[in-house]
Amino acid sequence: MGIRRSQLVNMNQHYRRFSLDYFLDCQQRLGIRQIELWCGASHFWLDHEGTGDVPALKQKLREHDVRVVSVTAPSIAYQYQYASQEPELLEYSFRYFSNAIRLAAQLGADRVVVNSGWGYTGEDESTMWNRCRDHLYRLCRVAEAEGILLVMESLRDDESNLVYDLPRAREMYRQIGHPNLKMMVDNIATGAAGETLEDWFNAFGDDLIHMHFLDGDPWLHNVWGDGNTSLSRQLQIMQAHHFTGYLVLTLVDGNPAILQRATKERPAGPLPEVPLKVIRHQGDYDRPGRTVYECLIPWRLLKFDPESGKPFGFCVQFNESDGWWRKGWEGYFLQMGGHIIDPRRFGDLTPLKPDHRPMERHNPCK
Repeated sequence: MGIRRSQLVNMNQHYRRFSLDYFLDCQQRLGIRQIELWCGASHFWLDHEGTGDVPALKQKLREHDVRVVSVTAPSIAYQYQYASQEPELLEYSFRYFSNAIRLAAQLGADRVVVNSGWGYTGEDESTMWNRCRDHLYRLCRVAEAEGILLVMESLRDDESNLVYDLPRAREMYRQIGHPNLKMMVDNIATGAAGETLEDWFNAFGDDLIHMHFLDGDPWLHNVWGDGNTSLSRQLQIMQAHHFTGYLVLTLVDGNPAILQRATKERPAGPLPEVPLKVIRHQGDYDRPGRTVYECLIPWRLLKFDPESGKPFGFCVQFNESDGWWRKGWEGYFLQMGGHIIDPRRFGDLTPLKPDHRPMERHNPCK
């Protein structure tokens, strides 16, 4: 039996710049009835003291015919994480993740996503490992009392110095040894580690019950079709292992898109008629990485006849932003973002026919 629609789950994290109502409206229109609830403001408040309005959230879910099947409490880059170093922060984190477990039980979900967190760079490895293990075990006890399963994912090695590959995941799972701890695959993290879905099924068997299921390259969280993961092969492996868990889309990296400003003819937004291709050349210690963006803009969108041979104004700008802020920018005929709407600052491009050879100009200085 193949993958069922009831196994497909969407997550609200990649709708974080929209309201929760908008996200739920979208799921209703898409016919997606299961979600993984990412407890980030302003969708739903969660901290070490409590949660937002659970009855109001349940009412919204009922109105949209959507149910929560799993809960994710934001961690890693936030003040709460599973291997917090200072005792008071570790206790705050324990109370925070315990509240996520209780929230899952209140919403009728049966699982909460967890990970290993991270220790300080240069910290004794056994110290941070044991702190993480003991914290997760305490959370397993809370989960047991609430009838909830914890599903642990590995992370990329740029996110964690604890569980970032299969051998470490297997060892943490073995040491915790609690029946309420199960395993999951985030196939971006496993792909970055050079591991396959088959590897993880062979390691955990029926205890592998959940996935963050994306098309990686393998580093980015892409929609299917934008990466280089074989979807057909992933489905074959899941079918061979009789996987009945959930497949969650977590598009947290923000895939590139071609957008336009508002004009008299159309509102601001994406341009689906402009194909975009992204080619990533991964770097290493000897050479930097390189990303190539290619797009084909139809002349009709530019309202220009290339056969005329007349020059036209042109500029392009690239923003460097590995995350949430602009680190720098570069432009072709343009150096500052504020001038992108000022055509007086555009450069001139003249279209040439393929067989045209520009005339060599005389240089009097030679």
